[in-house]
Amino acid sequence: MVADDLMPGVGKGTAVWLRDVAESDLEQFFQHQREPEGRQMAVFTPKDPEDKETYLAHWHRLLADAGVVKKSILYQGQVAGHLVYFDQFGEKEVGYWLGRDFWGRGIATQALQLFLQEVTVRPVYGRAATDNLASIRVLEKCGFRPCGMSKGFSFARGREVEEVLLRLDARIGEVVLETDRLWLTKLMPADAPFILRLLNEPTFIENIGDRGVRTMEDAEAYILNGPVASYARFGFGLYLVESRATGEAMGLCGLLKREVLDDVDIGYAFLPAFCGNGYAREAATAVLHHAQQTLGLKRLVAIVSPHNQPSIRLLEKIGFRYEKMVRLTANAPEIKLFAWETGVFLDKAIAQTAPII
Repeated sequence: MVADDLMPGVGKGTAVWLRDVAESDLEQFFQHQREPEGRQMAVFTPKDPEDKETYLAHWHRLLADAGVVKKSILYQGQVAGHLVYFDQFGEKEVGYWLGRDFWGRGIATQALQLFLQEVTVRPVYGRAATDNLASIRVLEKCGFRPCGMSKGFSFARGREVEEVLLRLDARIGEVVLETDRLWLTKLMPADAPFILRLLNEPTFIENIGDRGVRTMEDAEAYILNGPVASYARFGFGLYLVESRATGEAMGLCGLLKREVLDDVDIGYAFLPAFCGNGYAREAATAVLHHAQQTLGLKRLVAIVSPHNQPSIRLLEKIGFRYEKMVRLTANAPEIKLFAWETGVFLDKAIAQTAPII
């Protein structure tokens, strides 16, 4: 047991935070690795979980190695687990272990996000058994993407086990929502090349408008002054839509709060190559479900040019109904305003978002 006010650490002041591993933490680590469920999920574990002397000797070597970053995970003052960052066959890798009593509370995801703020070298790798879906999701929530497979003998299972290798590159977009085919992640300045491309697509300019984004600097400013500022002020904004299969950026979808509209509105835009495959509807339905279930919004609106029939059809399919014509400025052309209110059926199969682990 460690009191929050005694140990400085990353994330201090929140339920989950990190600090350097202390000698006194090793007993708790040893008890964690003895838990049968944890050993089954971790797969690659010490040969004998009861051999305390060998386990402690291993940790003493880690503590003496300045090249290995070691952090204890604290949850409400308790030692919940640990994170390590080390060199594996010439590549940087991160691993973690969480005690069984702390599973299912979002602790691993929060701890890894904090850890990656300290450990900034990229790329960095992570790995998990192919059937350890919880750990794979933790890594994916933190921006890791599958990049390969390998096999190894598991003492915990007594047989060879296949594992997936995941890689985190320079982009560390926080995953906000996910569907069967898509990730919706927070935008960051590193996404400027994609924003520059999307906002200068003829279809974007024709249907949404010319945002005057012509350079990488313009694109970075658009991200920082628009979506990033919205995340901080309102807790929502436009998100980058990525393919779960390839990691490729496809478009934008999310929520906006404009001063000229009384209600929050939903917005989306996709590269032409990804139109016509149901991606926009899938992303918009997930955002709508998030707005209702997580943000508690009872009414949303959407604005669309009268000639943009594909967007009008999409809005109608997800429960929006035409309400009136509006102008965003006194001299702007009239556009259609659609509205959605609580009680409209949502396609749960599309809108289902996975919980943070």
